[in-house]
Amino acid sequence: MVKITKKGFVITIGIFLLGLTLLSYSMLHKDLKSAFDETTTELIMLERVRLIDSAVQAGFRKIFLTSSNLEVNLTNEYIMFSEDLPTKQEKKLQVDLQDFASYVETQYPEVDVNLGNFLEKRSLVIKPYNIVYQHNPWGGNTLEVIPETINFNKYLLSIQTGAAITSCEYTTPTGNQSLAIQLIVDAKGLEQNCNFSGYVDPYQDNEFNFNNKKIYITLKDGGKLSVSNSQAYIKIDTSVYLNQLDQLPYVTFPSDFFKINLATAEKESTIDITKESGVQIA
Repeated sequence: MVKITKKGFVITIGIFLLGLTLLSYSMLHKDLKSAFDETTTELIMLERVRLIDSAVQAGFRKIFLTSSNLEVNLTNEYIMFSEDLPTKQEKKLQVDLQDFASYVETQYPEVDVNLGNFLEKRSLVIKPYNIVYQHNPWGGNTLEVIPETINFNKYLLSIQTGAAITSCEYTTPTGNQSLAIQLIVDAKGLEQNCNFSGYVDPYQDNEFNFNNKKIYITLKDGGKLSVSNSQAYIKIDTSVYLNQLDQLPYVTFPSDFFKINLATAEKESTIDITKESGVQIA
């Protein structure tokens, strides 16, 4: 019979505990290394998403600013959109956008460009106010300003037409006269113009009719502004005077204009990163 001394017992227990400690350390080290590797992979993927997002936005922004007939003037007080109605050179812009979208999706298989919806109305969004400026349809003779809520205080429209102004008619029902609107319609080269300035109820059907509805403006449905032109081209500046917010305003394509999706299998887990983006143009 083997006799175990007290000293031997202590040594045996010590060796056993040391083995457990080393085993635990080894397992902890393995877990920490796995977590570190996964975090490193995720950081690399996030950086790739950032770089792709920046490159795609820059490309679409350059195309829009160089090929579009639209100019955007942005200040702390208002945002002004200036263009012709119906719009000119829109076909070239559409082709350029389609070509670049195809290039992006070829070079970056992880990118999906949602161009179809954008080509319908060329919707732009004033952030953080969530006011949409668009054509209905794109290339047509009607533009719209559609607010999510009335978080602005005034519309100013300055219109220049080459045709003589033969009539000016305004219909502004009584009600909660809370939204200011100013209209300046000027016949280029002629001493003729029509002006309107006042407050209207944005929930009533307000109508502004020039030349027997050749130029027809409505303001209704909670501040939705619509401008239609059925004569020759007019030049129009559409300004939205904004309430002061902590964040500076900016203009962008819709936030789901393109999507980036990166996924990778990292040992026992899968890392999946998805980002939807618009294209900031001003």
